[in-house]
Amino acid sequence: MPDDLSSILETGEHTLIASDMGRTEGPLWHKEGYLTFVDLEGRLLRWDPSGGVSVLRDGTGEGNGCTLDRQGRLLMCEGADHRRLTRMDDDGTVTTVVDRYEGKRFHKPNDVVCRSDGTIYFTDPGLRLEPALREMDFYGVF
Repeated sequence: MPDDLSSILETGEHTLIASDMGRTEGPLWHKEGYLTFVDLEGRLLRWDPSGGVSVLRDGTGEGNGCTLDRQGRLLMCEGADHRRLTRMDDDGTVTTVVDRYEGKRFHKPNDVVCRSDGTIYFTDPGLRLEPALREMDFYGVF
């Protein structure tokens, strides 16, 4: 593996597509030609090269890592009070996929990936969660 990635990757210009958002997380490119990401304000945002940034969903509960499942639905790790993994259908319907392990709430799910067979994996590191709110005594990958 080369030490300098520029020897194997094309170089390009950096372009700012959105600003003044605080912390942003979970960038995800969609084959339809747009980018989604979440911001500190608890919004799922969509950037379209022709139309700028728009809000797809409010109240993500500190949305974080995002990916697509095999059906193309958006999966999102949500922190804050939500502490869950959700799925958003094309019509905007949000469903909780999982919010507990052995009856105990997750800390703050962080990153998520969907394997080619449909298996979903996510991390739950307990970041920025007060110890008194923790129901599990370990951090994990589920």
